[in-house]
Amino acid sequence: DRYYQDNISETDMFYWYYPEQMASLMKIYNGHPAVRKGSIKPFPDENIFAFERSTPDEKVLILDNLCQEYTSFATPAGWAGKKCINLMSGETVELGGTVTLDPYQYLILE
Repeated sequence: DRYYQDNISETDMFYWYYPEQMASLMKIYNGHPAVRKGSIKPFPDENIFAFERSTPDEKVLILDNLCQEYTSFATPAGWAGKKCINLMSGETVELGGTVTLDPYQYLILE
């Protein structure tokens, strides 16, 4: 349908093509107060959108590679050497001194 193709927003495209990811993101949003209303601490970088959201009871690190290339990022102080849960996959991740992200990959770590 040509009307639909011409009038769909990027947000709608995400919902349409990635419903499982959207459901996972909503589960994280609803289940983690730090993600919803925590204070924000940015970690400026040219290629990685990185920030921490925190409440007194929880900290979440969000890393998003904005490039079409593998990109490394210096792990923020307080996170290096820490075992985290990847909230999207449930896997345990141990952070070293740097994190390398695939093109356009993002991580939501607790």
